[in-house]
Amino acid sequence: MQRRALLATLGATASATALGGCLGDATGRDDTTTDGTTTDGTTTTPANRTRFVVEDVTLDDLPDDVDADVTVTGATDATEFYPPTVQVAVTNTADAARTWQFGAIVPWSTLYGERGDGDATALLAPGGVGNDVVPNAPQDDACWRATDGIATVQVVNDVEFAPGETRRGTYALLGGPESDCLTAATYRFESSNYLGETEWGFEVSLADAE
Repeated sequence: MQRRALLATLGATASATALGGCLGDATGRDDTTTDGTTTDGTTTTPANRTRFVVEDVTLDDLPDDVDADVTVTGATDATEFYPPTVQVAVTNTADAARTWQFGAIVPWSTLYGERGDGDATALLAPGGVGNDVVPNAPQDDACWRATDGIATVQVVNDVEFAPGETRRGTYALLGGPESDCLTAATYRFESSNYLGETEWGFEVSLADAE
């Protein structure tokens, strides 16, 4: 997927004396206008403002007889250039190998969830910001909504974990392709048969950046 890179063009005038670490000219003037351009017409790089922070992630309890440690952590917050991301990791805590069942994507295959009020859907895009359904940046209003849906093949993967082995994956959190943009809200994702063992899920809460 093509990404638009924002490059700032800085006008510089060669002189015999280099002023290391200076911003603007020697008089201390700031010639940047409120629309992100300078008085000579060149553009400056806009600030990559944080719009939402991953405030909290809560996980359901796993049954005591499942020898797995599952973690879900907020990897990055939402800015104008990047959507929020979460990382899911599964570790075998047993002294022997364990085999668990996953869907098409290891370690988490349930890509669609819903907002806490039930009025909007959310999507976890595998691979994070590099997934094709992540919209191009910048998103000036932080409208991180998937550009398309993701169809997953309904398969069962039996995956063996060696003792202490961890499998992890990063996912971009987006609004569903035909739903609302992300908002400061709680989004829930759940599997009816996670690891081939139990119903299990987690919630990701976003908050407005201060």
